Amino acid sequence: MKKIIALYKALTIRFFRDKTALFFTVVLPVLFLLVFGGIFGNQDNFRPRITFDNRSTSEFAQQFIEQAKDGSLFEVVETPADLREEKLSRAEIDVVVVLEEDFGAITQLSEEARGPSGTLRIQYPASRQSDAQIIVNVLRQVINEMNQGILPYSPPIAVIDDPQSISEFSNFDYTFSGLIAFSLMSLGVFGMANGFVGDKKSGAIDRLRSAPIQAYHLIIATALNYISLAFVSIAVMLVVAVSLFDFNMQGDWPSFIALIILGTVTMFGLGFAIAGWARDEKQSAPVSNIIAFPMMFLSGVFFPTFLMPDWLQSVSKWLPLYPIADSLRLVLMEGKTLFDLPASLAAIVGWAILFYVVAFKVFRWR
Repeated sequence: MKKIIALYKALTIRFFRDKTALFFTVVLPVLFLLVFGGIFGNQDNFRPRITFDNRSTSEFAQQFIEQAKDGSLFEVVETPADLREEKLSRAEIDVVVVLEEDFGAITQLSEEARGPSGTLRIQYPASRQSDAQIIVNVLRQVINEMNQGILPYSPPIAVIDDPQSISEFSNFDYTFSGLIAFSLMSLGVFGMANGFVGDKKSGAIDRLRSAPIQAYHLIIATALNYISLAFVSIAVMLVVAVSLFDFNMQGDWPSFIALIILGTVTMFGLGFAIAGWARDEKQSAPVSNIIAFPMMFLSGVFFPTFLMPDWLQSVSKWLPLYPIADSLRLVLMEGKTLFDLPASLAAIVGWAILFYVVAFKVFRWR
């Protein structure tokens, strides 16, 4: 244990003297936070995505939904009933259009005419009322035109504006949790690719073999070093997010801290596999970029994965950074705990085991 602590202290001192490593693992994530915070911090969420809650059995209601799907005004998203409120809160959908039981029912509209009537209700978070009014007005115009065709000057179908008291999240909330995952990836992959490979090239790692230490001493000490650096980097990001952008974490600290440790260990394992195999920066840099950049843009770090095509969403879930980013987002934004994330935790642990098995197999001292 004394050997591991001594190595840990030496690695930590060395890191803070290395300006390049310090920039990539601490300064760069904070710069990204300031940039994306400035872009998204004061913007409201708005995307014309609607889902239908069809409570009517009429053929007219089904035709109305099919016409909405075929139209170009909105994107109709199929959403199960138990997920509608959750997707509204995440802004994955903007409104729920409720077709009440009487929607499309044939009634006696006048002495001379019969036709469909009923009620259409539009639900959305009350906090996004100004944005939702655009959708409400468009739907109201569509219904008015339908009413004119059914019976002029006596609207048989009513449109009810129905804002809901649902907690919502801003673009910044989403981006901030993604940037924490990006910070862990940068620390584990790019940090190892630059620092560890540089030490190997200079012979510093090989010289440690003459000391009375084993490979696992070096690995554990380096892992502890990177976990410490992850907490420093994320602590700075949290201070910036709270003080400048009014970020408010919904989850509990134990779950958040545990995810930081798991995420750091996993990404460190990936970086260690690359850095342990590579002889110099000419090998480590391209491999790090090839692996890191797809994770950076396809794991939901900078924008939601639900905006991607379905096939690309399926691919993104197999990337090592995806369960880390998704778990951090659920804890930070939705108040989930580790007990709510068994599948994600299993994926993170599985990737970590795989990375360390590969790392031990390909490790080179020089």
